[in-house]
Amino acid sequence: MAKLNSHNILILRKLVENGYHTKRDIVGLPMYELLRIRTLSRGDLETVCLLQEALRKDDLLSFLTEEKEDNRETGTDSPVG
Repeated sequence: MAKLNSHNILILRKLVENGYHTKRDIVGLPMYELLRIRTLSRGDLETVCLLQEALRKDDLLSFLTEEKEDNRETGTDSPVG
């Protein structure tokens, strides 16, 4: 079962709070404007790039959710245990 990805939702919330309300606003957001958003850390910029990519593919739902827990360290999709 998919769960909400709280980090990705937080990043989207920060963009909306800073005036970026539409898909077009976010997809067209240049890096120099992202750097002006004080509430975004440098590490959050990668997440914004993933959001922009998801919006271009019309796949926002997968950005906002997490699929079944997978073991990213080993690169397998099987649950730990």
